Amino acid sequence: MGKLEEFIQQHRAEFDEHEPSDQLWQKLATQLDAAPPKLTARPGGRQVPITRVWQMAAAFALLLMATVLLQYYWLRPASQQAGLPTNQLEQIAPELIEAEQFYTQQVQLKRAELLSAGAPGLGLDKDVDQELGRLDAAYQELKQDLYRTGNQEVVDRMIQNLQFRTDLLNRQLETLQRVRTLNRQKNGKQI
Repeated sequence: MGKLEEFIQQHRAEFDEHEPSDQLWQKLATQLDAAPPKLTARPGGRQVPITRVWQMAAAFALLLMATVLLQYYWLRPASQQAGLPTNQLEQIAPELIEAEQFYTQQVQLKRAELLSAGAPGLGLDKDVDQELGRLDAAYQELKQDLYRTGNQEVVDRMIQNLQFRTDLLNRQLETLQRVRTLNRQKNGKQI
C-alpha cells in the first residue's frame, strides 16, 4: 500500500465531514437549467450542438480556401510561375502560352494520378522528379533563348519539351499499370 493510500485510510473521516452544502448543489442545478446548450435540428431527429455546426463550417471554409489557392498556383502557366512577363511572351510566341497552359495542366493531372496510384510506394517518383527537373531546367534555358532571339525553332523545342513531360508521365503510368497487373496475376495464381 502506498503512502497516499495509507494517508487516505487514516484520514477518511476528516474527508467525509467537509461536504459541499445543499445550497451549492441547488445553485448548480439552477444554472444548468437556465442555460441549456443551443442545438440545431438534424435530419433523422438528432440534435447537434451549434458549436459543432460552426466547427464544420469553418473546416469547410478552410478546405475551400486551400483548394482555391492550390488551383491558383498549380494551374498558372509556366511563364507566370517563373515570374517572366506574359505579355512579352504573347508578343513573341502567342501559341506558346496556350501550349504552356495545356501541358502544365496535363503534367499536374498526370502527377496527381501517379501520386494517387501509389507511385511513391514503388520508388517511381524520384526518377520522375529528377527527369522533370532536367526538362524544366532545359525549358527555362529555352525560354531565355526565346527572349533573346525570338526564333520559331526555339518555340517548337519548348513545345516539344512540354510534350516530353507528358510522355514521361504517361510512360510511368503505363509502367505502374503493368506492375499492378503482374501483381494481380501473381496473387491470383497463389490462391
